[in-house]
Order: sequence, then structure tokens, then C-alpha cells
Amino acid sequence: MNQIKFSIITVCYNASNCIAETIDSLLSQKFTDYEYLIQDGKSTDDTMNQIEKITSGKQRVYVCSETDEGIYDAMNKALKKAKGEYIFFLNAGDCFADDAVLER
Repeated sequence: MNQIKFSIITVCYNASNCIAETIDSLLSQKFTDYEYLIQDGKSTDDTMNQIEKITSGKQRVYVCSETDEGIYDAMNKALKKAKGEYIFFLNAGDCFADDAVLER
């Protein structure tokens, strides 16, 4: 079985003001040997609606929304699910510099 090259993890909570830009910066990457795990802390704003709108029907995107004990707990929950050879955290509000970052 071939291993996925990258597991990209985004943890978020009430990030409706920045989550779309973060997700778009990953989905626009030219290199596609990755899985994308979004770990939401049970947001109470529009975060989950935005995530679902952008990622609906996308392959390799896995979304989980559940309560956690903070950012590090959320990161650890996502890490347990990751299958990639390399792990990269792209948290809410973070963006790749361009569409070839993973390729390089």
C-alpha cells in the first residue's frame, strides 16, 4: 500500500473570519499527494458552514467537529488520524505562500 506523502492538519475554533483562505491555500496546491484533516473544536459561529461549503465533495478531506480541551488537544486528536509520511500543521489563519509549496 502506498503511503500518503503529507498529512496537512488544520485545527480551528470559531474561525469563520479566516478559515476559507486557509482551506483555499491548500486546495490550490499543484502537488496533490496529501490528505487534509480539519479538526474543529465545535465552533459556535459560521466556521463549519464555510468548511462544508468549500470542502464538499473534495477527496482526501476529512472534517471532524467535536469539543476539545484546547489547541494542543485538537492537534493530538488529528495526529492520531493522520496517515502521511510527513505531518504539517496549517492552522486557521495560516496560508501557503504560493501554489507550489508542497511540490517543492
